[in-house]
Amino acid sequence: MLKPVNRMLLVNIVSDTDVDANESSFYLPDDVATKNEYEVVSLIETAKDSKFFDVLAAGFKLLVEGHMLREVNISDQTHHLILENHVLGTVV
Repeated sequence: MLKPVNRMLLVNIVSDTDVDANESSFYLPDDVATKNEYEVVSLIETAKDSKFFDVLAAGFKLLVEGHMLREVNISDQTHHLILENHVLGTVV
């Protein structure tokens, strides 16, 4: 299991919006998880140094900047990380 550090949040992408792959008119790095401007994600784990550590629990739904989600593959497992600064709000 991946443990987030440096104010990162480990999340799962929950929103399922369709985006045309040809719609983008700018370059995105290969590790960007989505081309959607915004995504709803479910919190898995928070880095201990994050301001959200004692505030948000696992399972919280968050609205984040989609282009800032990072996809990391480790031992055939895909993980999604986002820096706490790119959380726009909670979804209730």
